[in-house]
Amino acid sequence: MPGVYGNGNSFALRMVLDPTISVGENAQLDAMRVYPNPSNGNVTIETGSVKPCQAEVLNLLGEVVHTARFQGRTSLDLSDLSKGVYTLRVLEGDVSRTERLVIR
Repeated sequence: MPGVYGNGNSFALRMVLDPTISVGENAQLDAMRVYPNPSNGNVTIETGSVKPCQAEVLNLLGEVVHTARFQGRTSLDLSDLSKGVYTLRVLEGDVSRTERLVIR
């Protein structure tokens, strides 16, 4: 949690940086596995969730290039996408988790 501190004459800002890029995570999506990564285009997603999920693959411009609905586990065929780095976003209601995905 960021805080502002001072000694009367000077002021300092202390920030704690968290490497997590996901927002609104929960226990089901914390257990999510994406493999293989890097991939040749065939990717498996496993979540601990029994609720319906949506997977979105975004390119570096933030454009959605692939979507899929699934529950628990799914395999995505992304072999038609160009080689490169993508963002995989898995949504379960208002909760999401984001992972970097490399296609070679």
